[in-house]
Amino acid sequence: MASTLPLFEHPQLAAIKAEREQLQRKLERGGCDAHSRIRREHRLAILTAQQMQIELRLGMGASS
Repeated sequence: MASTLPLFEHPQLAAIKAEREQLQRKLERGGCDAHSRIRREHRLAILTAQQMQIELRLGMGASS
């Protein structure tokens, strides 16, 4: 069964995706101390979880 896309995208979801992309670029670039890297990785994990929750509520998550 094909998944349906919502008619609109949640503004919070768009903000989370943008922040995740920015953090991923910073992590890929490197050049920071260990504490900053750990903070960024932790923030990335939190944002990923938030994104997954929103997508599941909108019905955009992967169906099992």
